[in-house]
Order: sequence, then C-alpha cells, then structure tokens
Amino acid sequence: MKRLTLSALFVLALSSLAWAQGNSGSLQNAKCALTLAQAPELRGFRLGMSQERALAHLPGISVEPADKLGLTKVRLALMNHDDYPRGSVGRDQGVQIDITGGTAEGRSFLVDSSKFPDLKGVKRIRLRFIDGRVSYLQIGYDDAVAWNDVDEFVRAISKSLGLEGNWQKGSDPDSDTKEKELPCVGFLMTASLGGDTGDYRIGAQLSLEDMVAARMIEKRQNDQKEKAKRQEEERRKTFKP
Repeated sequence: MKRLTLSALFVLALSSLAWAQGNSGSLQNAKCALTLAQAPELRGFRLGMSQERALAHLPGISVEPADKLGLTKVRLALMNHDDYPRGSVGRDQGVQIDITGGTAEGRSFLVDSSKFPDLKGVKRIRLRFIDGRVSYLQIGYDDAVAWNDVDEFVRAISKSLGLEGNWQKGSDPDSDTKEKELPCVGFLMTASLGGDTGDYRIGAQLSLEDMVAARMIEKRQNDQKEKAKRQEEERRKTFKP
C-alpha cells in the first residue's frame, strides 16, 4: 500500500510539472486577440477615431486636404511653457504652426504643454488619417522615466493598458533602435527606446497602426502605379513622330 501511494504521488508530481511547463509555454506564445475596436486609447487618441474628433483635442490644429490616396498627416511637437515662442500668434491658445517642420509628415505644430494637462510627459505626437479616420498614432514620451531596457518598457505598457500577448522583436532588429512589436488581430503596437535623432529628449515611443488601413493604402499605391504604367504604354503606342 505504501509503495502504491508513493508511486501515485510520483505520477501526480510528473503530471503537475508537465501541466506547468505546457501552461508556461502557452502563455509565452500567447497572441494578442484584440480587434481594432478594442485598441487602447493613448492620451485621448485612438485608432478609428474621426479626424474631427481627434483634432478637437487640440484647438487650433488643422490638416492639409487628403492626398490622392486619401492620406493626411500631422505632427505635433510639445514644448514647455518657458520655451514656447514669445509674441507668437497662437501663444494664448498654445498652438502655432512650426515653420521648421518637414512636409513629409504633413503640417507641423508647436504645442504649449502647459495648456494641455492630459499630455503631460509627452514630447511629440504623430497622426495619420486615412479617409478621415486615425490609422496611425505615435506618442513620443519625455526622458523623465529612465527605462533600463525595452522589455521593462513593454511590461509597464502591458500592465497599464491590460494587454495580453507576446511582444516580438521589431521588424528591423539590426537598427540602433531597441524595438518590440505586439501584433494584434486588428492593429500593430510598437514600442521603442531611443533612436530618435530629431529630439534627444524623447526617451520612449509607442505607436499603434491599423494594419487593414495600411494594406488598403498599399493597394491604392499599387493601383496608381499600374494605372500610370498603362498610361505610359498607351502614350508610346500612340506616339506620332
């Protein structure tokens, strides 16, 4: 009887160990099941939000008309009140055009962070709209928090936003930027530390991208290229010397 009891306990222990190892592996390989509608909100912005609603968070911000692809971009650089340009037209409102900003990112604005308490700790915001909806959102945080590594950063993100899933290496692991990605059902979240030559004061960045919208833009680009190619071929065929 005693021998049977010991054997039973031994089998039970092995079963428990196997279950624990299997459960650990499933957690490690867990995927993010969140849809686009469940994408987290970052400082009042979220994927799928209308352009009008997004811009309403920052009175004085405007965007250029959408391009042929239906794409619009805007870049916001947040500044401390003491550093904000004095005598500027938008000083009372806390928003003004950044004439040094590049056109590749759409219109650029300087934002007085003291006017927008909800954006405390943020140094930069990038937004892209496709067909009038937020398709890409990037938040650049200041360096007030010194993260030891990107893994510590993503653990804090996951805990704060209640995210589940396994973060993976970034799409460009050979770059100097330390980056991790969390692929979800309807969107991609990317976290990175450093790697921003435009503003050394940015300590970490977090972005969300609607992958369906991204593929739609890619299709439109390809369609335009094919159309231009057909038009070029037609011009060659109908050329008369």
